[in-house]
Amino acid sequence: MSGANQAGAGGLGPGQIAIEFLTAGVELSELLSEVVRRRGGLTLAQYRTLAALRGATTREPWELARAVQVSSAHMTSVLDQLLRLGLVERRVDPVDRRRRQVVLTGTGRRRLRALTPRVLALEARVLEIAFTEGERTVLTDLVRRLRAGMAELAVSDGAAARTVP
Repeated sequence: MSGANQAGAGGLGPGQIAIEFLTAGVELSELLSEVVRRRGGLTLAQYRTLAALRGATTREPWELARAVQVSSAHMTSVLDQLLRLGLVERRVDPVDRRRRQVVLTGTGRRRLRALTPRVLALEARVLEIAFTEGERTVLTDLVRRLRAGMAELAVSDGAAARTVP
């Protein structure tokens, strides 16, 4: 059997496909971070938090942490930063006063509206450089299927599987 056949898809050996995905994710994250920082003065976590609030009347911090895929402690820090920038507000839940809700301010909505087209343009450019239109459609389907498959996996301690946001 030739080395290419042994290596599997695309000539990559065991574990290398995951490394390629991780590397591509890090590189894309760095590109997006640079655009968000330069054009909006925000970190990627701050932008993703604002984006997670888009269209929502309110969300609780734990919901935002899950949507942005950061720890609760990190989300607390991100929300504190966004509060200082005047981009979000924390409000007392009218039903359960022990809980807090997060909402975009008018300034936050404007910053998000100004920044989102730049983020989308970068995404489109990266995909246009790397893939044909048909390949982009296939890639979107494959990535969704990959995430759904990973969501079905239970963690090793037997806890319930996580869900794809």
